[in-house]
Amino acid sequence: MKKTIALIFGLIFTLYFSVFACAQNIDLKAKLQMQKEFEESIKQKYYPKGGVYYVWEKGNTVNVFYNQVGANEQLGLIDKTGKLITSLRYNRVWGFSEGLAKVEDKTDGFSGHEKYGFIDETGKVVIPLKYNDCSSFCEGLAWVMVQNEYGTLKYGFIDKSGNEVIAPQYDWISDFSNGLAKIGKFNTPKYVMKDGYETESLQYGFINKGGQIVIPLNNKYEHSENFHEGYCNVMINGKWGFINNAGNVVVNPIYDAIWGDCCFTNFSEGLAAVVKDDKWGFIDNTGKTIAS
Repeated sequence: MKKTIALIFGLIFTLYFSVFACAQNIDLKAKLQMQKEFEESIKQKYYPKGGVYYVWEKGNTVNVFYNQVGANEQLGLIDKTGKLITSLRYNRVWGFSEGLAKVEDKTDGFSGHEKYGFIDETGKVVIPLKYNDCSSFCEGLAWVMVQNEYGTLKYGFIDKSGNEVIAPQYDWISDFSNGLAKIGKFNTPKYVMKDGYETESLQYGFINKGGQIVIPLNNKYEHSENFHEGYCNVMINGKWGFINNAGNVVVNPIYDAIWGDCCFTNFSEGLAAVVKDDKWGFIDNTGKTIAS
């Protein structure tokens, strides 16, 4: 009887996902056809001597890649009617995040001399292209990389007005997530031998949006991700566990891996997928096994 029930559920599961996959495939084909028609209409209307490629759309704007025959590749923005709202001057244009898009331009035409800044949805440069690198905005802030007076690259944060809110002082940095950002500073000495190779030695911690260190820089975390749902997965002595936003270990590091989607490997809706001794299961934020 149990085998029969299991077989029925298996067939239902397979049928459901077959139909779902088919629907997804049809939807994708329709989107690709619409994209192709959109690209062709813009090309014929505005750029008959070059190539224009639809990249993505966000809000009322569309990122385009334009390659005129015999010219350098350029990027810009058009609206959904195909009207150009920025000059085609950028090497790269990222997607909009919180109303601003990261853009890249070469200051002198040489690779490696790129500078980065931000434009709004009208194409206006609202934060000058002066940074060695930067992130898109997340939780109201973006990290920026600048070269200090000693020629060393350091990371800090700016707000959407371009104001420096956390001075560039770190050797490694991540986006803010749950109000905290992971930061790193090189140890002394900077390089150590690991597994027969010379590698950079960093200690990691976390800061809040005021720049205060809330989880002190330390060497005990071999790896860690950003916070999600108030928790962060960390590797200690080759095993994974979780800390809370005070830096306290709430799930002991006993797991071989913590699994997730392409965006994070952390808690989602109160559960985390974990692997131990080649067996999979789910735990809650106290470490209690929910399913295995």
